[in-house]
Amino acid sequence: MPRTNIADVKTKIQEIASELFAEFGYDGVAIRKIAKDVGVTLPSIYHYFGDKRGLYQACLEAEFENVSDKLSKSLSKGNSAHENVISYIKTLYQFFARDTAISRLYLRELANKNSETIAYLSEKAFISTYAELTEKLSELLGETPDQSKSLSIFALTFGLSQVRPNRDTALSKEERSKITSPEKVAIFVLSTLFPEVNNQVHLAAE
Repeated sequence: MPRTNIADVKTKIQEIASELFAEFGYDGVAIRKIAKDVGVTLPSIYHYFGDKRGLYQACLEAEFENVSDKLSKSLSKGNSAHENVISYIKTLYQFFARDTAISRLYLRELANKNSETIAYLSEKAFISTYAELTEKLSELLGETPDQSKSLSIFALTFGLSQVRPNRDTALSKEERSKITSPEKVAIFVLSTLFPEVNNQVHLAAE
């Protein structure tokens, strides 16, 4: 193999491996297949990532490593607590709504109920910003929000990110009309989980 920048080689391995893992799952991809598609030797993959599990973990981490920072920054973009919470939900939604290999990998982890990996990724990307989100919600509501509702922001936003026009969903036609953009999704999530917000802030949902 020609002399190449190590970072470029690692990135190429992760990109191709991510696509293969997303399409076939962890067990459905042989490390020899990854090496062949990338154009490297097996020892190269072992050198950079240790083993197949190490490569898989690296593929997941590659996408999630900047999410926490982006979510944290989203909580200070607006001029009010309401704008900051809306910004947070929009950022979270846009991350999951992208049809990327990593998004599909995360769905596979949920489907396979891999609690260890899900817990790790949640801790890495989302739980670190939970305290900041709770602070903004407390400012918006005038009191500390119910913990289960705060945590439900993640679950509901993730669920809505998977709604597609041609996909069956439990949402009514009227409800689907309210989630046609990241802004409307954020408003829908916030007003659904915290209906009292409607009495404090004018939500321009139309």
